[in-house]
Amino acid sequence: MELIDAIETFKQHLLAEKGLSILTVGSYLEDLKIFMSYFPQIKEVEDLEPEDINSFLKYEMNSGKSITTALRRISS
Repeated sequence: MELIDAIETFKQHLLAEKGLSILTVGSYLEDLKIFMSYFPQIKEVEDLEPEDINSFLKYEMNSGKSITTALRRISS
């Protein structure tokens, strides 16, 4: 599945099934946008590897982000 399609499905799930507010969903989507911008070459969900997530986490920490922020971004 393409990342963009997976994110849209996730968005609909958060709104319809979880009943989250627009602002909360927007925060999740912003985190995913930041995550995706770190991997511009990855277009399919299946192309993400555990090492990619570790690499992003290290990048976030080296950029001065708190562990809470970094973990929230990868948990989205």
